[in-house]
Amino acid sequence: MDMKRVFQIVLMVFLSCLCILGVAALGTFLHVLYGDAPSKVTQLEKRVQALESLPVWRPGSYRCHISTTDRPESTNWWENCRLAYGTNGIQTFDIYLGKQPGKIRNAWISDWTPRSEMAKFDELSVTAVRDQDGCFRISAKAHTNESVSMDFTVTFVLHEAGGY
Repeated sequence: MDMKRVFQIVLMVFLSCLCILGVAALGTFLHVLYGDAPSKVTQLEKRVQALESLPVWRPGSYRCHISTTDRPESTNWWENCRLAYGTNGIQTFDIYLGKQPGKIRNAWISDWTPRSEMAKFDELSVTAVRDQDGCFRISAKAHTNESVSMDFTVTFVLHEAGGY
């Protein structure tokens, strides 16, 4: 054999070894990168299960009307809160939303019309009734001998236990 032929064979063997080493290096790299993919999937499944068991927070709103009247308290409707005219004390109204899939955790007045009516109150607030599902309490005290007629929206947050 001549030297040229031996050099070609050695070169071919060398290049073949480099290709095999390149494929082995690529395989090692891919194994390190993706080799534990089943355990990553398991970790993600556990995280999703943990998130699904968290409580759900759902916002809602309810439209109400508040006005002064000389009619008895028994004439109040669900969404119509009637303040006894001339009363100095704080008057409360419990509003039941019916069957709700959770408890109201927070509630507030988010809008009212006409805007000027809000200035006629010493106090107007909304609180969640903790021991009853789907219930919030409106506490109101108008200025003495002040006549009020206002529509307002109560925005609330429901807390549903048990997930989605």
